[in-house]
Amino acid sequence: MNSFSDLRQIRQILERANAPSEPRWYERAYARLQVFVKYVGVPALLLAAIIPVYEACRRYVEYRKQQSIQGTCADYAWTLLKAGEPQRAMAVLASLRDTGNYDAHTQYLRARILADTAIRQARQQQEAEDTINLLLLLHKNRSWFLGPLGSPRDILELRLGLVDISIQLTQARKAQALLRAIRASPDLMNQSLADAEVKLRAGKAHILLHETKLAEAPLLSAVRQFTRAGRSESAAEASFALGNLYATLNRSVDARKEYAVAEQNYTSRGDTFGLTRVTNNLANLSMRDQDLVRARYFFEREQTFARETGDNRGLARALVGLAAVSRNEGRLDESITLATEAVEAYRQQSDNAGLASAYQNLANTYVRQPNYPQALYFGKRALIMFEELRDITGVARTMGVLSRAALELQYDDDAATYTLGVITLNRFVGYERTSYGERDRLAQLNDLRSFKAKAGPAFDAHMAHAQMELRRIADQMRIETLDVSVPDV
Repeated sequence: MNSFSDLRQIRQILERANAPSEPRWYERAYARLQVFVKYVGVPALLLAAIIPVYEACRRYVEYRKQQSIQGTCADYAWTLLKAGEPQRAMAVLASLRDTGNYDAHTQYLRARILADTAIRQARQQQEAEDTINLLLLLHKNRSWFLGPLGSPRDILELRLGLVDISIQLTQARKAQALLRAIRASPDLMNQSLADAEVKLRAGKAHILLHETKLAEAPLLSAVRQFTRAGRSESAAEASFALGNLYATLNRSVDARKEYAVAEQNYTSRGDTFGLTRVTNNLANLSMRDQDLVRARYFFEREQTFARETGDNRGLARALVGLAAVSRNEGRLDESITLATEAVEAYRQQSDNAGLASAYQNLANTYVRQPNYPQALYFGKRALIMFEELRDITGVARTMGVLSRAALELQYDDDAATYTLGVITLNRFVGYERTSYGERDRLAQLNDLRSFKAKAGPAFDAHMAHAQMELRRIADQMRIETLDVSVPDV
């Protein structure tokens, strides 16, 4: 754990998970029978006849409970297999060996800790998602043999955990679908601050989709509700998300104001994880404003926080930021050294999202050097990882780097695929609707126009190959409605 707030959170989960469970109906009946025998004096012969019946009933209930769990696990594994996830399906089936010792409170505890690990450390996301989904399926299909799997508040927290994992993986559409399902349940929405929890995550999903006009109202509402209820940790998270929105809208003053509010709340709680995120975003804001001195200060501060708490992921993120600062300062060798160190830190954490960002940073630096073969090498490594993560924004940004390298190397098929790809995906996620996105779009259309002039009659064939490759990527990332039409240049 990286801070006292982490320990407090785990303690809260443990206290809820280890709350004494209510005895089953047959256990209550047997306990009453024992009291009756003690005070009324039923002959021992009659009691000896009843005990085997009780044991038979208990074994039958346990058998039916295992059947229910095994059936649910098998159905979920089959769903994963049909979705092209054989390894996850095998992991679910492997868990069938432990159904005899299944305990709802323990599984709830495991699911919450896995979700927290997935969100804070970007690790074990799929395991967390599968564990939560199984619990929710068992809850949905429960019978009196299985017993209670949690209160409505417990179920709400698990479903919000699924939303958080989807947002952490930048799967905004999936997050929105999960939020719609939560809103459709009166039992869940009647829980304390459920409306604020849903609005916080809805705002985050809108930001990921560049739906900035839709993001502000729910985030402001979440901030007000959490603040009024005295939930400082959640209020800080909502202020942090609001700061991200204003940074996207180039409202730097408003962004810094919200980050300051979040930082104050995180500091009061001793939440180092929150502080490192605020510091990272202040650094990125300074980078965008071309204030490299301030950016370096914040990245170095993040690096200090990370080293003090043993947060390797935060350390790697700071190193990637410092590598970007060095690149913009023209210190390319230093940038490559820092990014390479970040690669190793992310690899130790098994953080594929971070690893992909570090590879992308290296590709950017090698384009600037210029060393286009190395840029192409690291860019393709980043692209493969972003595709596996289904990170559409990561794929789009990486294609932008790869487009520049492929054009310079005159690798025509690659140049066609990556240039059309970055235009297509930026349009899909709505990035081109931002000021920076519009600027990048014009530059990419100029690249496509230049490529068309150079390719001549072969242009249409290159575009057909690019469209086929983009459809393959869309299928792999499960994008059903990707428009791969070629812009008129």
